[in-house]
Amino acid sequence: MRYRRKSYADIDAVQFTDLDAPPRGVTAHTAKTTGETYFVVETIQGKRVRVHPGEWIVSEGDGVHHYPISPDKFAELYEPAETNS
Repeated sequence: MRYRRKSYADIDAVQFTDLDAPPRGVTAHTAKTTGETYFVVETIQGKRVRVHPGEWIVSEGDGVHHYPISPDKFAELYEPAETNS
């Protein structure tokens, strides 16, 4: 679904809700020491950032990199964008 930052440009975003089917850009990793499975996205700056269910995963302009936003911050900054079908 498309969203628009209030008074800004449209973005592509999806809420991370299903651990069994993470959205594009979210990858699962297993900690070597504990065996814990966790999820990350790679940012446009080349950093791997841990993400948690409920966060919104926003695609960078290049379509390859992503970053997470908490649900409350996402609601504060973005609104659904009108799309032409």
